[in-house]
Amino acid sequence: MNLYCWGANSHGQLGLGYKSEEEIKPKQIALENCDLKAEDIVSIKGGAGHTLILDNHGFVYCCGWNSKGQLGLSDDTVKLTQIEILKGFKIVQISCGWDFSAAVSECGKQFVWGNNGNTQLGLSKSITCTGIPVKTASFTEIGNRI
Repeated sequence: MNLYCWGANSHGQLGLGYKSEEEIKPKQIALENCDLKAEDIVSIKGGAGHTLILDNHGFVYCCGWNSKGQLGLSDDTVKLTQIEILKGFKIVQISCGWDFSAAVSECGKQFVWGNNGNTQLGLSKSITCTGIPVKTASFTEIGNRI
């Protein structure tokens, strides 16, 4: 099985290994140097200039723009890269906003990272952005699951 992409790529958000204004025709993403297997993908989400991919092992991969820490890495990347800090959790859902990201683990823990300028991460107003996925207050502690 192969993974294909097309569309805007000005920040490397397609994971092709380079930046380009747009890719009009579908292009295959090279996964040879990545642990991600196309047949294991369960979800792909896109933000303004970044992408998250979730596989059936609960691992999250990212690529693209990282201006506010929305990749959960230290820098931009044009190749699909695993978010190491989330490896200890089996992630079952992912989401992207304009310049922020979120994930939910199998046990109901929610992680958020990226821009918090309008408190969209649900963190304190004093935190304007974070490049490290942060566990939010557990909804299970108040009797609800995410």
